[in-house]
Amino acid sequence: MIINKISDFFSVGKFIFLLISIILFSCSDNAVLNEYKDFESGYWAYNTPATFEFSIADTSVDYSIDYHVRNSMDYEFYNLYVTYSLEKANGDTVRSSMHEANLVDPTTGKPLGSTAGDYYDHTIPLFQSLHFSDTGRYQFTLKQYMRRDTLEHIHAVGLRVSPENTGS
Repeated sequence: MIINKISDFFSVGKFIFLLISIILFSCSDNAVLNEYKDFESGYWAYNTPATFEFSIADTSVDYSIDYHVRNSMDYEFYNLYVTYSLEKANGDTVRSSMHEANLVDPTTGKPLGSTAGDYYDHTIPLFQSLHFSDTGRYQFTLKQYMRRDTLEHIHAVGLRVSPENTGS
C-alpha cells in the first residue's frame, strides 16, 4: 500500500533515481561538499544561478572540483555551456570562466553519463589538483550559458569538492 502511494506520487523512474541517490549519498566519503540544487520546474533559467558554499580547512592538500548535471532524455542539445565563478568569502575571484560539457556524443547521438529511468547524471571534472592558498569560506556559482533564457529538461546541477588522494 505504501509502495502504491509512493508510485502514485513519483513516476517509477523518479522513485528509482531517488532511491539510488539516497543510497549513494548515505555513503560517507571525504568530500568537503557534495550537493545538488534541484530545479523543480524541470528547467534552468538563465537568471537562476546555482550557488554553493563550502569551507576549506586544509591548505596542505590539493582539491578536485566536479560539477554535476542531471537532465531528462528530452534535453534537445548535445552540450551544455556554463559559466562558473569561484570566490573567496571577501569577494575576491579565485577562478572564473566558461565551460562546455558534452551530455550526448555529438557523432553518435548516444547519451553520456549514468542513467536512472528517464534521467541522465553527468559528472564533469572542472579542476584537478587545485590548490587553495587560504583556509575559510568559498562560494562557487554556476550559470547556464546557452542561447536560451530558459533551458528545458535540466532538472538539477551539483558540485563536489574533495581533497585529492595524498597516497598516505
